[in-house]
Amino acid sequence: MTYGSELCLILVLIMKTYDSLSSYQQLLLKCSAVIGEMIPRDMLNYVMNQKNPRMTARAVQKLFEIRVLSCARGDFTQGDACVSFDMRLVNPNKDTAIKCDCKGIRIHETCLDLPKYASCGYFRFRLGAFRETTYNLLTDSQRKEFHGRAVRYLEKETRKCKACGNAFFVRILGVRYDEGMKKKLKLQRASRKAQRSATNNMDLQKKTSQYSAATSSTGSPSRSQNVNISTGGDSKYSAVKKGSSDMLKQNCIAVTTIKRLFQLPMSPDLSFDVQSISYADFSNCQCPQILASMYNQLIEHCEGSDLKDKLMDAMLEYAYLCIISYNIPQAIKILNRALTFLETQVTADIDDGTEWKIPLIRAKIEALFGRCKVELGEIAEAQQLFMKAMTDYGLPFPTSQISTSIIIRRLQMQQTMTLFCRPINVGIKQGYEAEFCDDVSDCLALMCNLFIERNMWKQAKLAAVWSLNKALHSDMDFFILCNAYANMIQVAHHYGMQQICIALEVHALRLCHRKKTNVEPQELKDMDFFILCNAYANMIQVAHHYGMQQICIALEVHALRLCHRKKTNVEPQELKGICIALEVHALRLCHRKKTNVEPQELKGVAKLYGTIFCARFLRSEIEHAIELGFVMLRISSTIHAVTYSLQAMPILIQALIMRKRIMEAVTVLFELEYFAEEDIDNSGRTWYYALCIGIHLETGYTVIPYNQCERLYHIEGETMSTVRDPDAEKRYFTVMWLWSVRNDDWESATIWHSKIKNFSIGGGDQDSIANIFTALYLLEALLVFMVGKMDRRNIEAMSNAYHEIGILMNTLEKTLKVVKAIAPRFYHLKAYYKFYHLKAYYKYIRYEENTAMTFLRKARNNAIKNENLLEESWLEHSEKAWTNSLSAVNADFWTEHCDPNNIIDYHEIDANNGRIGHYTLPTPLYI
Repeated sequence: MTYGSELCLILVLIMKTYDSLSSYQQLLLKCSAVIGEMIPRDMLNYVMNQKNPRMTARAVQKLFEIRVLSCARGDFTQGDACVSFDMRLVNPNKDTAIKCDCKGIRIHETCLDLPKYASCGYFRFRLGAFRETTYNLLTDSQRKEFHGRAVRYLEKETRKCKACGNAFFVRILGVRYDEGMKKKLKLQRASRKAQRSATNNMDLQKKTSQYSAATSSTGSPSRSQNVNISTGGDSKYSAVKKGSSDMLKQNCIAVTTIKRLFQLPMSPDLSFDVQSISYADFSNCQCPQILASMYNQLIEHCEGSDLKDKLMDAMLEYAYLCIISYNIPQAIKILNRALTFLETQVTADIDDGTEWKIPLIRAKIEALFGRCKVELGEIAEAQQLFMKAMTDYGLPFPTSQISTSIIIRRLQMQQTMTLFCRPINVGIKQGYEAEFCDDVSDCLALMCNLFIERNMWKQAKLAAVWSLNKALHSDMDFFILCNAYANMIQVAHHYGMQQICIALEVHALRLCHRKKTNVEPQELKDMDFFILCNAYANMIQVAHHYGMQQICIALEVHALRLCHRKKTNVEPQELKGICIALEVHALRLCHRKKTNVEPQELKGVAKLYGTIFCARFLRSEIEHAIELGFVMLRISSTIHAVTYSLQAMPILIQALIMRKRIMEAVTVLFELEYFAEEDIDNSGRTWYYALCIGIHLETGYTVIPYNQCERLYHIEGETMSTVRDPDAEKRYFTVMWLWSVRNDDWESATIWHSKIKNFSIGGGDQDSIANIFTALYLLEALLVFMVGKMDRRNIEAMSNAYHEIGILMNTLEKTLKVVKAIAPRFYHLKAYYKFYHLKAYYKYIRYEENTAMTFLRKARNNAIKNENLLEESWLEHSEKAWTNSLSAVNADFWTEHCDPNNIIDYHEIDANNGRIGHYTLPTPLYI
């Protein structure tokens, strides 16, 4: 018998079996064939639109007994709509028994007398040909009807995993409003305003004088008060007030603006503090798998029901899900399919008056393609795709310097009016217009990140300002708002716009508190919280880069207000001036988020908090930065955002060391080691060994010995795979060289010095935070190296070192000038203190002892002012050493405990009452 005749015989048997069934059983088979190979019982009931459970159970029993259907081993122990993703794989051809192996099914009371398999919750076709034949018997109208019902079921009934509460997804296709992010009614605002005016019936001048008296009598507020949202309200605005009131008065800001910035109600719901979102834990979340399975089915059913708009939405959503799940090949495949579908069927069937949708859909596809290219490291191609997307949005990104400057000025003027005057442009869009603003803001945020990576800061500034403005026009997408705030804070700090950064930080934290409802993976909805986060983050980043201090203050205020507006539950996945303003706005944004946060939204919050953490660290607000850094790490751990954690941990460890919180720094260091083991890139491991040496250099205590750290170089060889973070490799070789020159190990020092020459460690204001601190280690190493060569009368080496020191000191001094322009919080933390400390040491070498002592006193004053305890104690140590008042034990403490047989473990720091073993900078033998 030939294959063709066998196939014909099978089809004849299938048709005979089908014809022998009742009409109800045939209907059940037809609906099952539409659903797919695997049939959930609840979905089948919905598609059949029948409400007789016993009749359905009898039909299923019959189909099981004639071997048409079999159990697919569903697991319903986590909810009625859940199916296990890790079910045991069994060959269905060998499992011929008529039984049901489903777990946790609930049998209807009318079916208790029937076998268990009659109530099977998840079954399958035993023969694929049976499903195909049954499906072909459907008419076109029946197919569209049944597929349409399947689409509606998937949209309405798909639930989250048990770890996320088994709730419904807020958004499956298209735009979905998040009620918790909507602004309060005007009537409520008027009532609140009336109450506020009744209780605070005093003029602005009186309030200002009271505030001045309070600050002068109480001193600086406790930094710990600004960490938890449950803290008292007296200090909520202290960080903004202290740093920005004088600047605001200086620049003659209007009375109404001062009221908006400094006389906001001090009720708990308007806190400027950090929204920790501690209840969110997505370590066991299976929602991405559920969504991937759902979108696969949704695309199939949308095709069958000829729902072109929903099909396009499903493909774009599925592509985005693949991107955030790092399944880039699948995402590209789906996007190519979507682009082909757009150019053929959608364009051909477009109705009159709706042609405007075509370029907008194409722009979304191009933006997603750009995301894929960024993940693949093809930055140039990604930039071209983003440019094309902006053109299709009808907002071409300028390429000339003149047009870029003009647009930046115009957008900054709009932003300044929004931040310091009446926010007339916030939340002004609705419906399709709001969705359009969110999409544009998201694309601009991606462009901002790309421009920053390519060191194109002017373009990054434009993208950040534009993104934040567009996000505020919508004012509801939590994730994009977080992203926009984070980018804006980063750029604002880059340009020294510190007041705007602070304001943006406060606004961003308010944004997180504004999230009161369940947060979905990516809420691209009208006035979306995600987009506002993104826009504020970008604006803060750009504002700091350009030194737009007043804008930073205002942006931060607005961001915190934004956070407080979110009144619903949170799910997993959201002048001193512009910098301050941006931070205020960004923190407000977080307070506004009161609903459950989705994993993707938490990524936005993690990025935003990480940016504000770095911004505060740059301003020497070390305690503020540390507390926010810990919150950011907790959030990152719940969503497995290893990249965010690895980026923040080196800076957090540096901050903890500066505050002499050594045991906490070591704890974070071990967490970094744990995360680094899961990372395919070696950046994390390199940072771990570099920071172990760094802790020894700073404190004299050993985490792991120098020989173990050196082993990394012997294993990795000449080149280390630190693609994600090249600064790790720079820091590693620099601290290894510094350790060697401190111990007069000149043979090893020669090797490390040769490696350092391959890198650029300038320490300029364009450098990263990590690289600036690396430049300080390099400066110390060069100074100690020069002293060693002076003692050996090596004129050539001494001259070369002298030349390198001069260049490096000039670069660092320029960096300090940028930071000084935004005094008093302009110092680059340890960069400032160590710069003057080492400069003092440099002067001492050149026999200018009085000048050196002047620099030491200046460095100590700044160390005390900025609460840098480590540098303060090292400055005291050096002053005693240079005045010959330091004991021999303390002078040689660090060097003596470098011997592998005499190291002091970090555990002994508590036994030594926290005593730090500082290195004594050597003086030349021949003075």
